[in-house]
Amino acid sequence: MVDKHIYLSHFLSNDTPTYGKRDKFEIHKNSSIESGDTANSFSLNLSTNHMGTHIDLPNHFYKNGQSLNDFKASYWFYDNVGFINLPKKHGELIIVDDLLCFENSLDSKMEILIIKTGFEQYRKTDVYWQENPGIDPSVANYLIEKYPNIRTIGFDFISLTSFKHRSVGKQAHLSFLNPEKPITVIEDMHLEKLDFCPSKINVFPLLVKNIDSAPVNVIAIN
Repeated sequence: MVDKHIYLSHFLSNDTPTYGKRDKFEIHKNSSIESGDTANSFSLNLSTNHMGTHIDLPNHFYKNGQSLNDFKASYWFYDNVGFINLPKKHGELIIVDDLLCFENSLDSKMEILIIKTGFEQYRKTDVYWQENPGIDPSVANYLIEKYPNIRTIGFDFISLTSFKHRSVGKQAHLSFLNPEKPITVIEDMHLEKLDFCPSKINVFPLLVKNIDSAPVNVIAIN
């Protein structure tokens, strides 16, 4: 039987890259059957919640912006998906003109937009965070006006902010995460094997109260 479900998240591991290479994910074995213990168990250490495939929420850039527990469970199920293949060079920004080319293929009722740039190929190198693409702030307003049902955007590079354009990236976060009409942002997605537009996407965040971001397990359904 063909499995119609695809992981669009990376598994967390000791070599998970982080923006600016400031943080680390660590796995430690607490007990081991091989060593004579009754069961296996592990401890996990995330030095930041912005690590691996994760979602940014309004509270990330707004003092009183929505935190994870402010979103209803239904928010995380997307029935109208947009998917575009948009190769980008090192440090290059995604701009509105890039998206205009796809207007005929994107549904006006789109709820989530997934952008595959191919930059995931650099994920095991420092190039992935030093020279990542980014998204221009104007894209947020364009998406809201053109696709009023949009709730989330996701992509295969480490941050909405290009490390080469950090001031632009700050404005992009403010534009996308505006609490009045937020477009939540899934960063560092695993899109290498995605070559079609999914019929549905489900997002499962790690449920922690009052935080601005959380690791997410994203699953596409063909």
